[in-house]
Amino acid sequence: MLWGEVNIESVYFGGGTPSMTLEIIERTLSWIAGNFHLGHEVGIEVNPLDAHPAVIGTLKNSGVSLASLGVQSFNDRLLGILCRDYDGKLARLWSFSAPSTQFPKTAWLLALLQSSWRKFIG
Repeated sequence: MLWGEVNIESVYFGGGTPSMTLEIIERTLSWIAGNFHLGHEVGIEVNPLDAHPAVIGTLKNSGVSLASLGVQSFNDRLLGILCRDYDGKLARLWSFSAPSTQFPKTAWLLALLQSSWRKFIG
């Protein structure tokens, strides 16, 4: 181990839809695990368009234990204003189906509640 007894309790990949860079996530986690004592919490932000079973499975197999679905709203008008590349229907579909097969549903629901504050749920 490069750093000996250094413990890293958590790692989080967020912002800029890091789920689009699976190879980088895998290599980074492999390097961290090979050079440090890696704790139990590895989280990532996932773009709704990337939240299909193959991507979620790859993330899980890479050591990711928590996923935050990057949904800004379920309201199509607001998503258009924000120039998002998904609509409310897709966000709802992925929010309540595919990810729950790999990660605890509570983690996804918490992310949804945080991202859907005020009246932005359509």
